[in-house]
Amino acid sequence: MSEIVKCGLCHYEFEHGARVCQGCQGTVVYGATGAESSEGFKVGALTWGVLTLLVFYGAPLLLNHQFDLNISVGWGLGIWALVPAAIAAFWGGFRGSASVDQAKEGLVRTYRRM
Repeated sequence: MSEIVKCGLCHYEFEHGARVCQGCQGTVVYGATGAESSEGFKVGALTWGVLTLLVFYGAPLLLNHQFDLNISVGWGLGIWALVPAAIAAFWGGFRGSASVDQAKEGLVRTYRRM
């Protein structure tokens, strides 16, 4: 026996697994949409990428200014400090996407494009 789900727009009842609501012709979405996962990837990648760049390029400048030290920008890695930042950005992107997918897991939503 299938689970009965109620449409959020017109309150029509349909079986779990349906792709279109028969009452309002709205698209039924199970879990996160592709756009939501993509947005989570972008936010995670941007956040982790910027934070890593701040650690590699901003922290030495701050330490040099505050404590009168002589730390080279990028902790001596130069342009190669972008590699860990890129890795952190990809990791953050995948974590952001997974976080959105986990938050939306089990949700059944209906929407219509106008």
